[in-house]
Amino acid sequence: SPAVFRLPFSAAAANGARQFSVCRLQSLPFQAAAKAGRPLYQEKIVNIEKPDPYAAPQSFETEAFVEVDIAPPLRRIGAYLLNTLFQILATIPLIIAIASVVRQSQVLDQVLDIESPAFWELVIQQNSGLLLLGAVLLIVLGIVQAALLTTRGQSLGKMICRLKVVKTDGSDAGFVGAVLLREIVFWVGIAIAGGIISALTGWQDNWLNNLAMLVCLVQLCVGNRRTIQDMLAGTVVIKLPPKY
Repeated sequence: SPAVFRLPFSAAAANGARQFSVCRLQSLPFQAAAKAGRPLYQEKIVNIEKPDPYAAPQSFETEAFVEVDIAPPLRRIGAYLLNTLFQILATIPLIIAIASVVRQSQVLDQVLDIESPAFWELVIQQNSGLLLLGAVLLIVLGIVQAALLTTRGQSLGKMICRLKVVKTDGSDAGFVGAVLLREIVFWVGIAIAGGIISALTGWQDNWLNNLAMLVCLVQLCVGNRRTIQDMLAGTVVIKLPPKY
């Protein structure tokens, strides 16, 4: 059976007020969650101390929950690969610009170091239009991905694989959770830490990035499948129901 994650609803939702519902992933009456095919729960918060027989009767507070399917590992990997594919497609003009200079140097029997300033000066001189097009495509793709994650909790890859990022309390992750913490802070932090450690030890710059990806891959297959990014942002990735 698929792994599930229990998301709490507020007392207002339990009383029928309109509240965010992860069953439909938009504002719905609480009763609609039950119609979406998910079991609802009422958990009592009780006082474990010995009751005072002379005290006035106390009412129990309740919290309502709804179960949602956690995103399967293969779907999350598929969404990641799709996002990577979109990035590669956006860099095609840059690849063509670089490849043309490399090919020209081979025809002229010249040896150019791709990391040298002279190589990139030649690329800019001969293929400035392609470089500009590639830069624009990458910027547009980044803006689109950030906007979708902020407003829908979904990247292009997650939309295709029918996945969504939400906070563990069932609310929208928003820009801070879905973009700033899960993407920018996480990957920039990995890059900075990896660069510092590499400078001190002489190790390769990308070793920490590869280690983080390996840890996240393992986390996808255990427990509630929350990766380092999810823990940092307080989020969970869920699978959308087919009919929605």
